[in-house]
Amino acid sequence: MNVLVYSGPGTSVESVKCCVDTLRRLLSPYYCVLAVGGDVICNEPWMSSTSLLTIPGGADLPYCKELGEKGNSIITKFVRQGGRYAGFCAGAYYASTRVEFAVGDPSMEVSGSRDLKFFPGVTRGPAFRGFAYGKDTGITAANIKVVNGEPFASYFNGGPCFVDAKSMGNGVEVLAEYEGPIDVEGDSKGSKEHAAAAVYCSVGKGCAFLAGFHPEYGPSYLKTVYAKSERRNRVTEVIDQSENGRLKFLAGVFKKMGLTVNEGDTVPAIPRLSRLKLTSSRPERLKMIVQSMVENIGLDENNILQGSNDPFRICDSRERTFKAEYEANVDGDQDEEQDLNKVVKVMDVYYDGSYPDPRETPHFNHKLYFDELSTNEMGQVLQYGEVVTSTSTMLEKNYNLLRYLPHGTISVATVQVAGRGRGNNVWVNPAGVLAVSGILRIPVKALSPNSPIVFIQYLVSLAMVEAIREYGPGYEEMPVRMKWPNDIYGRKEGSNDTGVPSDYIKLAGILLNTNIMDDVFYSVFGIGTNVSNAAPTISLNLVLEALNEARVMQGKSRLPPYTMEKLLARFMGKVEDMFHTFYYRGFGAFEDLYYRRWLHSDTVVTIQDQPGRAQVRGISLENGMLVVEKLDAGGRPSGEKLELQPDGNSFDMMNGMLKKKE
Repeated sequence: MNVLVYSGPGTSVESVKCCVDTLRRLLSPYYCVLAVGGDVICNEPWMSSTSLLTIPGGADLPYCKELGEKGNSIITKFVRQGGRYAGFCAGAYYASTRVEFAVGDPSMEVSGSRDLKFFPGVTRGPAFRGFAYGKDTGITAANIKVVNGEPFASYFNGGPCFVDAKSMGNGVEVLAEYEGPIDVEGDSKGSKEHAAAAVYCSVGKGCAFLAGFHPEYGPSYLKTVYAKSERRNRVTEVIDQSENGRLKFLAGVFKKMGLTVNEGDTVPAIPRLSRLKLTSSRPERLKMIVQSMVENIGLDENNILQGSNDPFRICDSRERTFKAEYEANVDGDQDEEQDLNKVVKVMDVYYDGSYPDPRETPHFNHKLYFDELSTNEMGQVLQYGEVVTSTSTMLEKNYNLLRYLPHGTISVATVQVAGRGRGNNVWVNPAGVLAVSGILRIPVKALSPNSPIVFIQYLVSLAMVEAIREYGPGYEEMPVRMKWPNDIYGRKEGSNDTGVPSDYIKLAGILLNTNIMDDVFYSVFGIGTNVSNAAPTISLNLVLEALNEARVMQGKSRLPPYTMEKLLARFMGKVEDMFHTFYYRGFGAFEDLYYRRWLHSDTVVTIQDQPGRAQVRGISLENGMLVVEKLDAGGRPSGEKLELQPDGNSFDMMNGMLKKKE
């Protein structure tokens, strides 16, 4: 079954994202959480396959215009026949009988009746003064007193109270109150104390949960994604202290509504695979790519393009229907026993040159990415999926499709449920990681003796480091370095940028696999970079936050946080520029820059299975191996040098040891 999050006019990217993230956290893997527009609600047969419809924060007048009489009639029928509705802030105003917002303020007042009438009374707000459109002045941490539950502090910005909810009866139950007085009258007697902040309403055979505050906004998102103001920082710090209370409250509400809830650590919340989006700033390429695959490989009796590893269903984005999306997500309803490689991956192809609406892909804005991109080939063809198996697997393991994908094609995901690393490691990466894999088609004859294929992994690492440092003016101060052979590290908070390996934590890892077909190297690189995720280790924006604190002390301005789209565009530009130089001049053109960016110059290490110690000297320009010189008993260079292969060895930086990969 599905959980739908309305993402049409009136909503914001962040409100949709917070809803999707929190719902997936609590309801996966039992439900498929999808963001949908008003056209789906009004025109597609979604009701029979949906357990919960959610309308998030924003502004409810655009909701009224977009959904209109038809949409409201469908939503009302859905709930009365046994469906469930959740409304946060504007979604709560929208589901009441009457709205009274900022009454008396001619610049903001919104008053009038509403059609859904799930709450049979008035929603009145803002419960706390200060709200202004597009500003942070109304943001606060509202203290929420849960009826028969644990109190917590919640993000609040302009939401209502539910007037006379306590005395209403008729299936209305108060679930939570605002602690302390609010700034509007919470009942018909004029009281501002103990006002209803969240209600449960029985509606026919169904029910509605309405909250005037934002229990769907989690502190982990607020910490890493927003361009922060001091006010937002303070609010985030407060609500972070009661995160468990927020999740317990929502879990209890969803259980009360009859939903199956993920009980935290005991049930792994692995989301279902999502539809893929194939886009390009040069859409004529997309038709050629698909035609080549279909003509040379063919479609089976189910209209499936069978790759060597994955099956794909190719769809024209202009003909997409919700029914097809639901059927695709039934195909993708995996469990622990399911072979994800056999799940059909549904791909919407944007032949007309348009891009997915950012509310449909709230973690990645396609237009912003292509507006920032300035390459000739790298990144010009983009396959994006919000939830995929592995970006590298979908490119590299589908050998029969690989030859029809142009040089520079990239695959990007927000979440990988079977991400790949060195040594066949597999993991689920969280949102906030920039996971990208790309195809480098290199004719064998194009490489000179000075540019062997082994250097590609070094150049990909260097390209990301330079993209991070050249993101914009001031970012050259970012303390990021490379660990041989293929990792990127960021400096720990409180450490000096001295290049001491133990002062750094891993930010990114690179994987490279190469095949030869028709005298062409098909190298597929994969890189996962922690951009905005607060866990499990460190992210670029957390490193940037520490840098910003130092900049403020120096009288400099704060640097805005990294975004996925702009960083990816910068990275693609660096990859293209570096490889053009590499073809003609070899790795020697980057040798000095590489050594300035890595962590190992003259590092003394122990070599596993070798007596004594050795000192790192550099990278062999002939074969890309790590060169170390053994030291004698007195710690002096002995003149004996060893070369270590990048694919068989790695640095254990914490222990100063070069060891073989397990």
